[in-house]
Amino acid sequence: MVTFCPNVILWPPALRGDIFPYILIEMFGDLLEKHGRPFLRDEYDSAIYRIATTTEWNKLIFSMACTRIVARGDGSPRGGTYYSIKTVPSNILDEAEKLYPGWRWLRTDFSPLMDWLKAGNAVEVAPAAHYMEGGILVDEHAATSVKGLYAAGECSGGLFGANRVASAITQILVQGAIAGKSAAEFSKSHETMEVNKKQLDGIETRLLAPFQKKSQMRAPSLKKRVRKIADDYLWVLRNGKGLKTAISELEGILSKDIPQLSIETTARAYNKEWIDAIEIESSVEVLLASARSALFRTESRGVHNRTDYSLTNNNTWLREIVTRNVKGKLTLSTRPVTVTKIKLPKGKFSFEEGIMRAVKELGE
Repeated sequence: MVTFCPNVILWPPALRGDIFPYILIEMFGDLLEKHGRPFLRDEYDSAIYRIATTTEWNKLIFSMACTRIVARGDGSPRGGTYYSIKTVPSNILDEAEKLYPGWRWLRTDFSPLMDWLKAGNAVEVAPAAHYMEGGILVDEHAATSVKGLYAAGECSGGLFGANRVASAITQILVQGAIAGKSAAEFSKSHETMEVNKKQLDGIETRLLAPFQKKSQMRAPSLKKRVRKIADDYLWVLRNGKGLKTAISELEGILSKDIPQLSIETTARAYNKEWIDAIEIESSVEVLLASARSALFRTESRGVHNRTDYSLTNNNTWLREIVTRNVKGKLTLSTRPVTVTKIKLPKGKFSFEEGIMRAVKELGE
């Protein structure tokens, strides 16, 4: 499952990919559809709007609402929505600037953007992949299934369930302390293992293979294809047909295209083309695990939303999906969710009803 950060800049191109509007909307501003209507306030329950603008549920709700607008044809020209501060009084903007002197944030000067917005214009924004809800399976000691290997932070799975509702900084501090202590205890009772030279040679051969290939298959173009597949079929809203298409195309890339990857640059020191060639195989494997899991889960839950299975189904799917590589093949299995603190409702319910129930049960 993937959390998407909403309100990421699509246009202007100089700031494409920046999340500053997401930071600003927690204080002020509106998301608009192509006719200039503030759709979140107009089309959703007031309680949903309040949760979206004041809690950690904002990423999920904003992303869902924006994607629905685009899907029905009311989005911006580049496939997003608009962020505007036209209704915000100037003295409120002046007060907000005290938090970001000169409208600078994370060493970036956003004053031209703010001038554009203050003049009554809007910027195009859209959700972008932000955080993986799943990750490496670990136990309460942060131990993986590989003896002596521990995982903590955003690479580990299961801490937040189907929607991240707290800071990843908290996650890395808490899990990191546990993993560090566990690893230290393990090291006291185990000797350093001998390196398996045969295995190491095999890894080296695989990593150096792109230097030996003479095909026209290049990492930059293949990377664009993989991103297009993710954008088309693994975005905020999914469906079975699209997921099957994604799986078929990704499996083809993994079996046919990646083995043919060739690089032109022969240098070994920070060879970006080589780095892309190495990383793309891992990216495709992760996308395949995500797509196959999404197809397997015939419901909507948290940040996983299927238009062909729009209800959350606690009767059948109160379970985690575990993916494993078994002799080179991706396998799926499930395990029940362990519940210790709260009473989870039975039955099926809608996305909005699920949010309201969760907030009522857990508090904001």
